[in-house]
Amino acid sequence: MPLAPTLFGIVAGVGAALLERWVSAFRQSKRVEGTFARYVPKEVARRLAKDPDRNLMRARQHQLTIMFTDIAGFTGLARRLPPEQIAQLLREVLTPLSATIHEHQGTIDKYIGDAIMAFWGAPLEVEKSEQRALDAAMMMISRLSALQESLKARELPRIAIGIGIHSGMAYVGDMGSSFRSTYTAIGDNVNLAARVEGLTRFYGVGILVTETVMKACETTYLFRFVDRVVVKGYDSAVSIYEPLAVLESLSPAQRSHYDAWIADWEEAHAFYREGDWEEARLAMLRLIAHPHLGGGAKAFLRRIDSLEAEPPTRGWDGVWVMDEK
Repeated sequence: MPLAPTLFGIVAGVGAALLERWVSAFRQSKRVEGTFARYVPKEVARRLAKDPDRNLMRARQHQLTIMFTDIAGFTGLARRLPPEQIAQLLREVLTPLSATIHEHQGTIDKYIGDAIMAFWGAPLEVEKSEQRALDAAMMMISRLSALQESLKARELPRIAIGIGIHSGMAYVGDMGSSFRSTYTAIGDNVNLAARVEGLTRFYGVGILVTETVMKACETTYLFRFVDRVVVKGYDSAVSIYEPLAVLESLSPAQRSHYDAWIADWEEAHAFYREGDWEEARLAMLRLIAHPHLGGGAKAFLRRIDSLEAEPPTRGWDGVWVMDEK
């Protein structure tokens, strides 16, 4: 049998098989890049596409830091403005917020109307995920502040956002139905992060984090203890904190200023925890005009009135059970 045609056939067959495999791998790589480009920065999506065999869409547990952010009072705002103006306003607000999340290596899970859900820790692991999420949150508040002048010049209302951050295990992967699925995170810790964001409106602050996040970032940020609550749908209490500033950025005078009103808040909260309603009310009234603590003081005054009318059971430790999201 002539050897040349046989060898040519073998080489051609192997070449065709390799070409087919390369084309298949290329298509799979493009599918991965196209899928994750919706959730992460393009350069991250390209990194993921280089390893298409990892099956990143398969649901699995990850240690995540989860962020929810929402525009305060957006429902009322939507009633006052025409639809096209609402759509433009959303783009102007959500674009810099989303860019900030990507700049800090976060994954944008989804937009929920005027809200953003994001997380750190999947599809790629991220070192110091709590720190990155909190850095992003602080920058989001700063960028939104810079946008206010532009909104005011066009006679548009001032925009405020609330951000909640929590860290814990969650399931991440391709979730949904045979009709539609999406790469998302689910679990109790995701729900808790959403509840924490909802509390920002109650206490009148821009950012709230759980104790898990606070402990991970306490060497970098100055925090204020805000309250201890049982959020709707949960049985156990969670401590919530407000990040105030990056520690190394504070001058001695600024640190002294923060420490003074943190002490004022903690004194008022101590009277509240002890059930000394008269002293707690007086302490909160002293804070009601404070530009930062006033919103929380008003909320606590309403709560004190309720507790005074219906005293808590013996052994109460100051934990408040929230009856709304």
